[in-house]
Amino acid sequence: MNELNLIPYSLKEKKQRLFKIRQYTAYFIIFMCVLFIGAYIPNIKLQSLTAQEKMLQKSVEENKALIEESRLISSEIENYSKRIKKIEELANNRTLAFEKIRQFEKYVTSDIKLTNFIYDKKSAVIEGTAVSYNSVSEFAANLEVSKNYSSVKIVNITKDNSQNNYKFSINILY
Repeated sequence: MNELNLIPYSLKEKKQRLFKIRQYTAYFIIFMCVLFIGAYIPNIKLQSLTAQEKMLQKSVEENKALIEESRLISSEIENYSKRIKKIEELANNRTLAFEKIRQFEKYVTSDIKLTNFIYDKKSAVIEGTAVSYNSVSEFAANLEVSKNYSSVKIVNITKDNSQNNYKFSINILY
């Protein structure tokens, strides 16, 4: 069988050229889309990361304020704890001081007035005023005779002419 060619060759070539042009155009469009997507995806990723960075910076700023507030609160708690400890120590020392003063009470004569009492675990200092020099000596001697104290020394006795009395200081070792 013989084939009969009814389509002229020029039309066939034109059709093939048009097909190739369309094919190249499609390849170009696909290439441009791939190139555009290749360039646009990193830009989208960059915008996403920038937004995340801004959110993280905002979160860090908010947390900085919280951290600073936490530091201030911790500092206040520490200060209050120190104050509570000092108050407890003072309360304990007050009781001890009261007991120590009670021990001296029986040795104090009527003309002696105690003005200051400083003590620690091993020693105490008593300051006061007396009408006479002999009253101070008698008070110190009474303390010395008692078995409660290892050493009693009169540190100083000075005459206060304006008050017409004697100021004294006695050092006691337990």
